[in-house]
Amino acid sequence: MDELIAKIQEDQKKADSRKSHLTKSLETSNGQNLSILIDEVNADIVKRERLNSDLLRVINKFEQSAESLALKFERSISLEHLEFLLKDEMADLKKRIEMNKVTTQNLLLLKRLQENVMPYLNHQKFVKTADGLEKRIKLLRDKIGKNLCVERDRISKFIHEQVESFFYEDLINVLYRKVDPHPEYKKIKFKCDFSNDKPKLNVFVTGENGDNPLVPNLYFSTAQMNILRLSIFLAKALNAEDNDGNPVNCIFIDDPIQSMDSINILSTIDLFRSIVVKFNKQIILSTHDENFHNLLRRKIPASLFNAKYIELETFGTVRSTY
Repeated sequence: MDELIAKIQEDQKKADSRKSHLTKSLETSNGQNLSILIDEVNADIVKRERLNSDLLRVINKFEQSAESLALKFERSISLEHLEFLLKDEMADLKKRIEMNKVTTQNLLLLKRLQENVMPYLNHQKFVKTADGLEKRIKLLRDKIGKNLCVERDRISKFIHEQVESFFYEDLINVLYRKVDPHPEYKKIKFKCDFSNDKPKLNVFVTGENGDNPLVPNLYFSTAQMNILRLSIFLAKALNAEDNDGNPVNCIFIDDPIQSMDSINILSTIDLFRSIVVKFNKQIILSTHDENFHNLLRRKIPASLFNAKYIELETFGTVRSTY
């Protein structure tokens, strides 16, 4: 490269020497041809200077490019040697490009393999996890499950007994049969349901033998449901106690015969009368039904029972006392 620069500089010196020589000839001679020749030489010098500048720019650009590519050349290197080095470097670059292409293809292949293999690996992982969970469930079921079932049954039985004692199921059924609201379903049953994580208490009605249980609010009429509610309420009221544990001998009832027919109304009055007589309880009953009021006076007359009937003309105003 230094040779090329030196050659350019030598051409520049020759052109300057030629120009100087022609200028001296012009001073000693008087000829139009020499003036034309000098103009041509000046034009040639300008052309060569431009060419030299272009060549120097190319050389500088090449050196900068070589430096950016980490290629180091000595200024004194010959053109033949430079060409050889460039060809060698190009061959090395082509080799590395081919290696990069192979590496890229391998990476793409690995990516495709990963996309195909990962679902299988995840499936295997899930299968392994599921197997572990199944073994653990089996272990817990074999070692703890039986004890838990026994304990659950024991607790269920205990709660069922507590429910029966709280609601007085036997007494409810006695009261319920006295009114006789349904021809087939004559028995009330309370049953705790522990089949899921939210235990609940269900009320069923069954036949005499406890068969064909059903949920009453889905099949009973309004009157039958009122009789069922009244039976549950009276059983609890008959066993009510105050804060000191003394029995409460007074039962308050408001309009207990809604939607009942005549037979059931008469049975309900007989039930009230038997409660007063057998359990020595006082019943205070209010109603808006005048016929029910008159039936009570006839079935539980004040002359035979310690009964009192009050009729209101308006709110807070007593019409008569019996």
